[in-house]
Amino acid sequence: MAVAGADGAAWAAGAGVVMRFDQSGAAVEASEGGSRPVAMGLDEDGVPWLVTEREVLLAEEIVDAVPS
Repeated sequence: MAVAGADGAAWAAGAGVVMRFDQSGAAVEASEGGSRPVAMGLDEDGVPWLVTEREVLLAEEIVDAVPS
């Protein structure tokens, strides 16, 4: 599952992993629980949110989890 923002950053999620891609490179972070993503999007500021089988990760939790 993936989303791309207007600022050139893109976010992707898979079972147990969240990734951030931008012009400077990519960063990968393991997510707790390893649950499968079921929905992903961007809020009005272009920051991602993620819904998995077991949890909802708000924008701040995803941004803090993946180094820039």
